[in-house]
Amino acid sequence: DRPRHSFGPILLGQKARETVRIVNSEHIPFAFEFDRSTFASGGLGSESVDVSPASGTIGPDSTLPVEIMFAPTLEKQYNFNMELSIKNKSRPIVLNLKGEGYIIHDVVLLEDSIGRPVELSSHSTTRVDFGQVHVNDKATKHLTVVNSGRYTFDASMALRVPTGVRMPPVTIHPEQATIKRNERFVFHLSYQPTSDAPLPQGLKLSCNIVNGRSYHMQLVGRGKRPQLAFSSTSHDFGPCFVVTPQNAIAPQTGVITMTNQDDNEIYFDMNFEDTPYLTAKVSRSVLVPGDHSEVALTFSPGSVRHYEAKIPFLINGLWPIIVHVRGEGCEMKLELSDPANEQYVDFGAV
Repeated sequence: DRPRHSFGPILLGQKARETVRIVNSEHIPFAFEFDRSTFASGGLGSESVDVSPASGTIGPDSTLPVEIMFAPTLEKQYNFNMELSIKNKSRPIVLNLKGEGYIIHDVVLLEDSIGRPVELSSHSTTRVDFGQVHVNDKATKHLTVVNSGRYTFDASMALRVPTGVRMPPVTIHPEQATIKRNERFVFHLSYQPTSDAPLPQGLKLSCNIVNGRSYHMQLVGRGKRPQLAFSSTSHDFGPCFVVTPQNAIAPQTGVITMTNQDDNEIYFDMNFEDTPYLTAKVSRSVLVPGDHSEVALTFSPGSVRHYEAKIPFLINGLWPIIVHVRGEGCEMKLELSDPANEQYVDFGAV
């Protein structure tokens, strides 16, 4: 019912099917047979095409559907003629078929520890090490999929968590994308630990090229708390005399020392507003490894009661620490230690 058909581009390993019809407009039946030797014209290879039925008989004034299957085995353009021999006919009927075999040309790149792109192999598992990441901080690696071929393909990401393990703080965004010809797409792989526990063993990420190769990665890393050591996270002034302008009693003072025991520089913020009874002054807020800073506390109770305050610290903008300060205001009260015998003082003869 047609002289030609084009299958268009077909991915190697896949099959395309098309149905054509042999039309018998005569009043008598005739036998037919496809000449398989013509399938190999132009270096096609008989394994790339098939036809069903390959032979048979068509009744008078009828049509017969014939299915043609095209499964290219090489990345190339195909152009060939299928000859259909009709019994008692001097010339065969020719059906011209065209098609193209292609493969997906993909490259997957992952940044190494210094940001250089490294090409991944689909034949082995790649170890992706986030290293030690401060708790609540985020480490991100960029996974780039490159399409150097002529046709668009899809890529999807799948995180595989070991059985019985809670979902780890790892995200991949987006989870799938379409990469057009001669373009690249960047996936963002992020790790944001909420504790100092390591990532579970056996945690894997797969980058799957639809109808293509798959790339497997093993993810490792662990959370790290900033190693800023406090001499104490609480300070109790205990009972202290009430401080007023009239009694001229000096306020009580205390010191909290913070030492950077980390391998990296640490900075912190002390978000505390002085109150009438407590002031806190910090000497410096950026510490190199091994350095220390002091927080000077001044307690001035203005009345007889218990006092409590919280001094919040935010380390590296991520990790909170609370220092608790307590104290008590007391009245100054002077009494004789032995009132019964010390009410009178006898100076004797002077």
